[in-house]
Amino acid sequence: SRFLGPMVAGFIIPHGGPAWVYLMSTIGFFFYWVLLLPITPNQIERGEKRGLGAEFLDGVRYARSNAIIGSVLIFSVILGILIRPVIDLFPAFSDRVFARGAPGLSILLSSMGIGSICGVITMALRDRASGLDKLYTVSSATSALLLGLFAFTTDFWMAVGVVVLFGFSNNISGICGQTLIQSEVIPTMRA
Repeated sequence: SRFLGPMVAGFIIPHGGPAWVYLMSTIGFFFYWVLLLPITPNQIERGEKRGLGAEFLDGVRYARSNAIIGSVLIFSVILGILIRPVIDLFPAFSDRVFARGAPGLSILLSSMGIGSICGVITMALRDRASGLDKLYTVSSATSALLLGLFAFTTDFWMAVGVVVLFGFSNNISGICGQTLIQSEVIPTMRA
């Protein structure tokens, strides 16, 4: 979805408009939903059932009591607030800064997808969980620096290279953060 989706959208938008992209996306999500239907989640022992508000507050207290979970959640919120808007501005960068329109946007988004896929492969080949905290910090900082570089470049192909590296480091950051939280959460605190 991160590589092929933008590439296909870059072809469909100029020829059929964005409505066709949304239709294709809806069909894809429907097939994904159908594939998920036979999957049954593992049943785990949970604490007593309480109201949503009480369980939410329990989760907040638990996250605050665990240094790893608390810091990863805070850092993830900060990164989400600062990084996601730049990605949402890719259409404007493609059109106004690089004068490339929808085809340029599809190249930028596909480039980010290529970097993300490389990040996933890199993490899948990793044979240990130790050092994820440092890798999380370094990859998050690298993502922020790369977006800063992207914001100041006016050369399209340099921007594409920066976006590939950003997709790589940002995906590694996300995987590390999620893995750190999942390895720390006790079973009774899981949803």
